[in-house]
Order: sequence, then C-alpha cells, then structure tokens
Amino acid sequence: MTRTGRTATTDDRRASKFGALAGLLFGPLGLLIGPVIGAVAGEMIRGGDVERSLRTGVGALIGMVASIAADFVISVAMIGLFLWWVWRV
Repeated sequence: MTRTGRTATTDDRRASKFGALAGLLFGPLGLLIGPVIGAVAGEMIRGGDVERSLRTGVGALIGMVASIAADFVISVAMIGLFLWWVWRV
C-alpha cells in the first residue's frame, strides 16, 4: 500500500517491469538508472504530474542506494566473522 492509501495497480506493475527490462538492456549503468526511469515512467503513465513522478524516482534512487550500502555492510560483516572464526580455531 502506498502513502496515499492505494495499492499498486496493474499499470504500475507493468511500468515497473518495463523499467527493469530497460535497465537490463543498458548494462551496469542501466541497473542503477533503470529503476529510477521505471518509477518516473510508471507515475507518468498512471497520470501523475511531473513533480510527483520525479519525487517517486528520487525515492527509488534513495532506496536503491540504501539497499546497496546495507548489502555492502552486511557482506563485510559476514566476511569478517568468517575470517575471525577460521583464524580463531
């Protein structure tokens, strides 16, 4: 459910799939930009105004950067714990 209280519609899901596909076609840079473009395109297709669409894209970017940072921190912690466990024995 979104902040406005509505659930995702079929058009929203279709637009997000389009953004993911576009991201795959453009390689690593597309994996970073694709979700943002997909979120903006999805909001524009749904009939949202430009400001709301751009806010959605920025939110997607912030969420993606936060998840990448969390993945990195967790990976480093797991490697550190593994090395500590191996050298402890």
